[in-house]
Amino acid sequence: MDQEFAIGIEEIDKQHEELLDRMDYLRDAMRRGQSRDVIGTTLQFLEGYVVEHFDAEVKYMQRYNYPAILLHKAEHEKFLKDFAAYKEEFTSLQAKGEITTFLGLDIVRKLNNWVANHINEVDKKMGAFLAERMGPRSGDGGAK
Repeated sequence: MDQEFAIGIEEIDKQHEELLDRMDYLRDAMRRGQSRDVIGTTLQFLEGYVVEHFDAEVKYMQRYNYPAILLHKAEHEKFLKDFAAYKEEFTSLQAKGEITTFLGLDIVRKLNNWVANHINEVDKKMGAFLAERMGPRSGDGGAK
């Protein structure tokens, strides 16, 4: 994974890598003109995966008493609300046969911006706090 997005917690970094890989795959599909097929499957994947990922982050934050947990969780809740709107828009337009490249680009842009900003702005602060609290164990995935 690009070290720009690494926060230093192995389990979380692996999940971020999977999210970023999916976003790259979606971008590539759009370049090949296959966005209609891939948007739906990517949104399906993300719907379950982000909940799993957010739960993993919350476990770490709770275990190590992260002081900004409420703000962090609020970011997750905002994403889930926005994501539900993207998915609803996609599903509605798909049912009408109106999926456009523009819609695909808009969804990809919004998802990419959110993921990148969240990792760089919110998760890195959490990662620094956890690394300090966890010490050399930070890569052990010990929040389970």
